Amino acid sequence: MSRFFRLMVLAAMDMACGLPLSLYFLISDPLYRDLEKWPSWAVVHEYIHDVGVATHEDLTANYQLWVALGFTRWCIPGCAYLFFMFFGLSAEAARQYKRIFWRCMAPFGLRPPPPKPKAPTVSWTKRLISRNTNTVQDEITVPSPSYSFQSRIVPSNDVDDKKDIEAGTYPAVGPETNDLEYGAGYGVTKEQRNT
Repeated sequence: MSRFFRLMVLAAMDMACGLPLSLYFLISDPLYRDLEKWPSWAVVHEYIHDVGVATHEDLTANYQLWVALGFTRWCIPGCAYLFFMFFGLSAEAARQYKRIFWRCMAPFGLRPPPPKPKAPTVSWTKRLISRNTNTVQDEITVPSPSYSFQSRIVPSNDVDDKKDIEAGTYPAVGPETNDLEYGAGYGVTKEQRNT
């Protein structure tokens, strides 16, 4: 789960829990107490250094006071636990806890165990591609080009080409002969051209 998503869930929980409680105290405060005229800061700070003592019987006698004290007592640790659940138990936080733990254990000669090789994870697209490779692609073979210097027979206009070939008077063209420059291919050999 990403950090952004956890932060959004925490903000949503704050709104879902905080708004009803704020409305409860906003509405119930005037119902159970009389609103007084604002005197001054001197009156507000008059008893700032005094510590009030209340017994359990005093607290339970007024239900509204009991709820307000219980809420303020448990709200801060509850929010701290909630925040830790969202951000302190994540995978990246666990990696940091392990790193700090092994750094603290290093002076005592303790080292972390070697990491285990992870199994390769394959995304769904690679699995889809590998599933379709057993089709036509395996059956198609492309021949590699072969280069050979075999002699070939150049066509001529003579009617008796087959007889000339058998008699050896028809020129063969290839890398071993240079007959092209002497008019080979027209049924004429070197000797016939020179005459």
